[in-house]
Amino acid sequence: CIYPQRRNMDASRLYMVDELRRFAKRLTEITGHKPTDLDLQNAMHVFNDHRAAMREFSKVAAEHLDVITPLVRHDVFKSAHFMDKAEHLVLVRDLIDQLKALPVCDFKGIKVVTTGLIMDSVEMLKMLENHGIGIVGDDIVSESKRYETDIENGIDLYYQLAKQWTDRRGCCILQDEKKERAPMLVDLARERGADGVIVCSLKFCEPDAYDYPIIRRIFADAEFPELRLEVENQFSNDQQAATRIQAFREMLGK
Repeated sequence: CIYPQRRNMDASRLYMVDELRRFAKRLTEITGHKPTDLDLQNAMHVFNDHRAAMREFSKVAAEHLDVITPLVRHDVFKSAHFMDKAEHLVLVRDLIDQLKALPVCDFKGIKVVTTGLIMDSVEMLKMLENHGIGIVGDDIVSESKRYETDIENGIDLYYQLAKQWTDRRGCCILQDEKKERAPMLVDLARERGADGVIVCSLKFCEPDAYDYPIIRRIFADAEFPELRLEVENQFSNDQQAATRIQAFREMLGK
């Protein structure tokens, strides 16, 4: 399936519908089961419920940075990639209930929001924790960003699936003509009471890199300190990154 980038045209949705139907036909050939509208509707409800739970987890986690460290937070999001959504939904809801039963943490460290494609390095996440940095929100594509947009119900469910893709906003892997990503991040940082922003730039990812000068200017105008870290799928104990994280913490005076 090839995802359309020019998402502001109805032709993009119609193209996406054709791609999804072609995928469903191929899936039927492989599995011997043709997805029915009821199958799609049930799956859409489960995924929407899961999206809502992950959005709630992000908010609740921001109030318990003593328990939900950067690595623990990441593990909750990453586990959703590998588990059945219905099973993961039960676990996330239980985690939310347990967190709500705890007193709100008066976190004395630095609160940040993060942005980028991935932030998948155990070493880097531990560095943040060691320097007293907690993540109160993100629009990382592999984490919260994927849960922002629900699938609406409708007569043609394939069209609704396509519309969910074309309705996404401010994403670093999609054409963003209005450049909404940085203003959305500023709004998130203010909503969550963040002290600054960490930009995770994936090596050799040109669309993400093109956004950075715009992001940096808007953060400066909003008086939000930002730290740019270059990341990749495999991350070793990078002392340069550790030095930059330490300098960021000292710059914020905490």
